[in-house]
Amino acid sequence: MTHSGTATTTVVYADVEGGTGGMIQESTDLLRAVFSRFGGEILETADDAVVAVFAAASDAVAAAVALQRRLAHERSPLQLALGIDAGDVSWDHGSCFGQPTVVARRLATGAPPGRVQVSSVVRLMAGSRAGASYRHLGTIALDGLDAAVDAFDVDCGDDPVTEAAWPFPATLPVSDRPFVGRRDESAVLRRAWQRTVAGGNEIVLIGGEAGAGKTRLATETARELHASGAIVLSGLNDSELSLPYQPWVMVIDQLLHHLPPAVLQDLSTELAALRVLDARIERHVAGLGRLDPVEPEAQRHLVLQGLAALLAAAAGIAPTVLVLDDLHWAGQQTLDVLRYVARTAPVGQLLVIGTFRDTSDAAGARLSATLADLRRFERTTRVKLTGLDLESVLELVAASRSGANGDIAELAAVVARRTGGNPFLVWELCAHLDESTGAPVPDSVIEVVGARTRRLSPAARTAAEVIAVAANRVPLTVLGDAAALDGGELATAITELVDSGLVDEVTGPVPEYQYAHALLRDAVVAPLSGPSRMHLHLDLARAIERAHEADRRSVLPELARHYAASAAVGGRDKAVYYGARAAAQARQTAAYDEGVSVLRTVLDAMPGSGPDQIDLAIDLIDLLQRSGHHLESLAVGRSTFGDARAMGDVARQAEVALQCERVNHLAGGGGPEINEMLELVLAEMGDGDERTHVRLRSALGRARSLAGDDGADALMESALHEARELGDEGALALAIEVSFLGSQGPEVQLARSYELEKLTTSLRDPWATMWATANRIRVLLVMGRLAEAEAELRAHRDVAYRHRFFLFQFMSCVLESVLHLAAGAFEQAEAAAEEAEAIGLSDEGLSGSGIYGLLMFSIRREQGRLEEMRPVLLLLARAGQHAAVWAPGAALAAAELGLLDEARSSFDAVAPDRFSAVPRDNVWPAALTFLSETALLLDAREQAEELIDELAPYRGQALMAGFTTSFGPTDRLRSALSELIGRPDDADRLLGAARELAARAGSPVWMARVEHTQSWILAGRGDAVGAARHHEAASRLGEPLGMAAVREPAAVAVRDRRSPATGAPPGGLSPREADVLALIAQGCTNREIAERLLISPNTAANHVRSILQKTGCANRAEAAAQSVRSALLPGG
Repeated sequence: MTHSGTATTTVVYADVEGGTGGMIQESTDLLRAVFSRFGGEILETADDAVVAVFAAASDAVAAAVALQRRLAHERSPLQLALGIDAGDVSWDHGSCFGQPTVVARRLATGAPPGRVQVSSVVRLMAGSRAGASYRHLGTIALDGLDAAVDAFDVDCGDDPVTEAAWPFPATLPVSDRPFVGRRDESAVLRRAWQRTVAGGNEIVLIGGEAGAGKTRLATETARELHASGAIVLSGLNDSELSLPYQPWVMVIDQLLHHLPPAVLQDLSTELAALRVLDARIERHVAGLGRLDPVEPEAQRHLVLQGLAALLAAAAGIAPTVLVLDDLHWAGQQTLDVLRYVARTAPVGQLLVIGTFRDTSDAAGARLSATLADLRRFERTTRVKLTGLDLESVLELVAASRSGANGDIAELAAVVARRTGGNPFLVWELCAHLDESTGAPVPDSVIEVVGARTRRLSPAARTAAEVIAVAANRVPLTVLGDAAALDGGELATAITELVDSGLVDEVTGPVPEYQYAHALLRDAVVAPLSGPSRMHLHLDLARAIERAHEADRRSVLPELARHYAASAAVGGRDKAVYYGARAAAQARQTAAYDEGVSVLRTVLDAMPGSGPDQIDLAIDLIDLLQRSGHHLESLAVGRSTFGDARAMGDVARQAEVALQCERVNHLAGGGGPEINEMLELVLAEMGDGDERTHVRLRSALGRARSLAGDDGADALMESALHEARELGDEGALALAIEVSFLGSQGPEVQLARSYELEKLTTSLRDPWATMWATANRIRVLLVMGRLAEAEAELRAHRDVAYRHRFFLFQFMSCVLESVLHLAAGAFEQAEAAAEEAEAIGLSDEGLSGSGIYGLLMFSIRREQGRLEEMRPVLLLLARAGQHAAVWAPGAALAAAELGLLDEARSSFDAVAPDRFSAVPRDNVWPAALTFLSETALLLDAREQAEELIDELAPYRGQALMAGFTTSFGPTDRLRSALSELIGRPDDADRLLGAARELAARAGSPVWMARVEHTQSWILAGRGDAVGAARHHEAASRLGEPLGMAAVREPAAVAVRDRRSPATGAPPGGLSPREADVLALIAQGCTNREIAERLLISPNTAANHVRSILQKTGCANRAEAAAQSVRSALLPGG
């Protein structure tokens, strides 16, 4: 954290209450421990206060809540009230100064003991990431501050610690081995528990190789929490049985035995639905009714609802921990419940701890899909267990060899090196040492397993090696073929392996075989020579081919992996073939992560940069961007483009460039690199390959459009015309896709969205089809057809979540927020924006925070709460990348808050040369809106006509910035600007068009804005009656929605357009400041001024500060006296 100059910092002020002040010094270590766990630092302590600073607002809130809960849990006599604010502070010799320090202190001194109060800035910046909930306290006045502060109380929760009434599950193993290490991982689990106790729904997924100690960590954590009063439930997945809902049936049994009878009776309907899983339910709840027969999908939904209701019943009694062990063996139904609890029906006060093997051979497609789905949820945490450190290995070795002679430290170092710190291997290796002599450790644990395999018959040893190399379960038919064993030999070998305990048999129509423990399998593979392993992989690949000769789609990844592993002994060509087929199948079935895994495996087995490698790399670039890994996709693209250039292969350069352009578009890029790549290929390839040429020109048009190039539109339309003449579906699909960034009217774009949907459906590319429907929703919003957009969005969102399209999940949430905003459902709009931000943060390359900022700016502006956004806007305006849109946004916020000098400075900085400093990119409409609204507030007549011209291409539409947010009818802004420069006929005509669009859309927010603008215009023309009537209409629409933006009458227009004959206010005051000064002279407080002028108290306070600065007055009384002398007051 920066401790010099000026920096944005979150300040926590802890105020000691009552007579506990003398205890603060004694508790400093506790405070420092809690704060440091969340990245905080204590700056100073006194008998009655502590000041700490944090880099992130979310960490500060989480730390404050954790501290209050800790004090409550320990029943500490120390009573603290905490206040938190964020913003720019000045650092001097290790101390910080500035308004955040003052606000944090005032919030703390005004808060009750045991509470945490934060400013609206902290609430906005922390969002939901702190795992806390907030209660709005309203706008409160703080001593020493001119402006009131919008404050929130943070829910710290009640002290959750009670005596555990439920027994600890017997299904969680008891170990006599010491539990060592895992301090950081345990801390992650404890923080998740803190959020759970506060009412959250948390999922922690612990991954690691076999023997890493995943179950042990989950068990020890559960045991610790159980001792503090938590309910602990447990469900296990069986590697052999894999029964439907297997772990959940175990959980149901535990709940049935321990939930109170009255609770079970209340859940009789849900339990009746669960009877299909466990018939024993009837023994616990009498008189369960029979449900009517339903379709399988409806039955599944009832089961999911029933399980969620049971878990909620337990969590309603006490915070609950649920341990789901060995998820890599879980069936689809088990994982569906986990998804349901995470996404559809989160249960408060429930912590789910899942363990799984994260090695590529263990994490199958079902689990991988679930993990990919869960990773977008903010309340899901992944923990990766690696090997123990040397200190922890030393503890284990010492415990296993108590009383032994020799240097334990040296022995531990050898064990750690041989085992990589795997706890299971460490303990097993220690168990095989000669305890009487302390003999040196064997070369590796492989010798232990080797001793067992050497006792097998040759046929059993061969079968063991085939099963080991296969890594996954091996069907009986494939095993016999690959091992070249006939029926009798194979049966004897299998019996021998199963009896030895090395291999398990998984029963089914065709029995399958796998190692009882992954470590055993690895120990069998390790001694094999490289050529032996390769030939075994080749034998397995050929056996799998023969077994699936009729249809190999289900085994394409396996074939690619085995042929890749045998590339050096004849498998190379088929590895390329099956790798390409697996990638194509992944593209069609939306199994992108699996496709990426297969391609990486094949490419890793074939070093070099030949044509085959480049072709597979092109597929990898595509699948990486579809799965959301945009940055990695671009990195692979750059490297592959270089390889293709080195070969002089222009055709492959073109394919790589096309993929890189699409990734660049998805990542929101507008830099020159992709343009240069495309132009270079176009210059070198000539006109020979028409299809590629057209696609390159389409992509170049989109790249130039993102960079704000004026000629991009013509290039995209020309490429689309060429694609239609060519008649190639793929080229035409790309040309239509990029044309959505052009300036064609919405009717044309709507028709093209249907055409693109038909094309991409024919091409069997569901991901590309989503572009068509997403753009259709955007176009419908632009056209004001909100009801149709909402219906399309429901279907679009369903497909996005069903196929795990993270990009389109993100876009669905953004579009949902836009629709809620237009409907005036501001809380729902904010919730959808929060969900979009969570997805954007979890998926690299999605510009979630920028879009979230635009959405929140629009929401807060309608709510009249721009003061909360201003510190964030000022930071973003200095951020460089987003300054082009946020500088106008900051100017508008300053203007609406009455900081007209600041607004004028920001506006003038970008105004020269028709606002050329602001790029004409996909967010230009947002900047254009901010500039137009600011011009109206500043009476910027010189720029008004320029802005009218810039708005003209959007006439008759709702102004929308790409897929970010909508600002309502464009013609409303054009009308107001026309009125500002004295064109009343244009103003009336344009406002009529805006009114028609708002009415057709059915948006109360848009219509309220139109009515407010009508009032603005009529007030300026001297029609006070008409102005009042339309202001009343605006208020009638907006006030029930909490739309504070239309409360203030549009008298600004009248005031700012006064005739010069009336005289300008003295001292450089704006007309509004003159009005405020007149009320000051009448003795009005800030709140009274706000009520009289229908502005917020914060805006009134800002005007007062500006008046004192401009007039050089020391206080309000002096300013009032000067106003009388200047004849500002009526009758003066």
